[in-house]
Amino acid sequence: GVFSDHVISFDLINTTGDIINVNSFDDLFFQTAGGMGTTGIIIEVTFKLITIESSFIKQTAIQCKNLSEVFNLFELHSNSTYSVAWIDCLAKGDNMGKSVLLLGEHASTNDINSSNKLPIHSKRKFNIPFYFPSWVLNPFLLKIFNFIFYSSKYSRKTKIIDYDSFFYPLDKIHNWNKMYGKKGFI
Repeated sequence: GVFSDHVISFDLINTTGDIINVNSFDDLFFQTAGGMGTTGIIIEVTFKLITIESSFIKQTAIQCKNLSEVFNLFELHSNSTYSVAWIDCLAKGDNMGKSVLLLGEHASTNDINSSNKLPIHSKRKFNIPFYFPSWVLNPFLLKIFNFIFYSSKYSRKTKIIDYDSFFYPLDKIHNWNKMYGKKGFI
């Protein structure tokens, strides 16, 4: 869900300068959550968290033949804490929407082979030092990448990974957005 699903209350400075405590059952809560700053400025938030044993995620990757299959698997695994799909947007015909469904659960201390159960993960392994020419990201090269990704061992097993790798996979590459060229991705 969205961040507001986890907010219990917040303090808001409204347009007249008054500080108002807003609870999640107030109409003003929903007006503010979707209001893009029109109701005032939030100065303090109380939100709920879940208890975790480690900063690692137990990720299960499932290959899906098409969009219908990935939708069915999303429903089948609706109780998973986290779920996201990588989708091959270039696949056509019976393979349209060919995907890798990634399911994630917080790893328990029994799953981890390290004495440090809550390390901070933010190791960027590669750097893109320049903007790619616009012709690099073409359908032919993207089809090759999609084939390699879908066919890799990564896309069909369960493994323990750090939270950065699960939630922000592109951030392993510093300046990854430069692969889209100077004009960006549209």
